[in-house]
Amino acid sequence: MVVWPIIIGGLFLLFVLVWLWKRVKHIQSNLIQTQKILHLTNIELEIKNKVLETKDKVLEIKDKVLETKDKVLETKDKVLESKKKQIKQQTIDYQKLKTEKSIVEAKLYKKLKAADEKKNNLAKYRQMKKDTRSIKQQAEDIVGKGPKWLRATRSSKVEYRML
Repeated sequence: MVVWPIIIGGLFLLFVLVWLWKRVKHIQSNLIQTQKILHLTNIELEIKNKVLETKDKVLEIKDKVLETKDKVLETKDKVLESKKKQIKQQTIDYQKLKTEKSIVEAKLYKKLKAADEKKNNLAKYRQMKKDTRSIKQQAEDIVGKGPKWLRATRSSKVEYRML
């Protein structure tokens, strides 16, 4: 009767071993599934990493393009500033030339007026030298205002008319 407890103990041991073997197989299958999942996620991460690297390269290229555009804009800005300074200097020069022109025109007008007066005086002088004028014309020239400056009559009121 000693055999029955050994058999029962052996059967119990066999039952525990089968249960442990099934448990190990279950854990092993779970481990394989998690390894597959980890492998798939690792592949997905590598793909995402490559996509991010390409996007990073694209952004670097865009950044270089923007830097070149920025340099071009800076040079254009410098050119614009120099043109603004040049235009400002030209307006100052223009104003100076305008004032100089007005001064020269005033001097020229003054000289022309003096030349006209000299010409008129010379004409009067030559006419006086001829003495072909009448006394009335000579009196008008002396008075300077012509016949309308002289009195109309001696008996009436004294009126002087000026035009």
